Amino acid sequence: MEHNQAAHYRNLNATATAVATMRTGVSKIAITNTSGSLAFVQIFNDVAGNITLGTTRPVVSIPVASNTWEHVDFYPQEALFLTAFTAYSTTTVEGNTGSGNGVYMQVWIN
Repeated sequence: MEHNQAAHYRNLNATATAVATMRTGVSKIAITNTSGSLAFVQIFNDVAGNITLGTTRPVVSIPVASNTWEHVDFYPQEALFLTAFTAYSTTTVEGNTGSGNGVYMQVWIN
């Protein structure tokens, strides 16, 4: 699978990170956590205006330990987000408290 476009996002927290505001395919996600605490990157298949952190359930919540990284590769398929791709970084798996600075995410969009 060819990775057509990569985007880099820094200091994810409880403020929405709109990776795509329309239907999109994602082939790979890489998350680096340089903060001093465990972070959970919550990913939603919706636009930010329809998401209430702590109430709306994410499609997936990826835990990333302090000073480590996680990599999700959907090869040979891609994850299809029919509405949008919006991400947040929080201190708990489905929480609404933003993580500290130092959570970075790269997303490869097809």
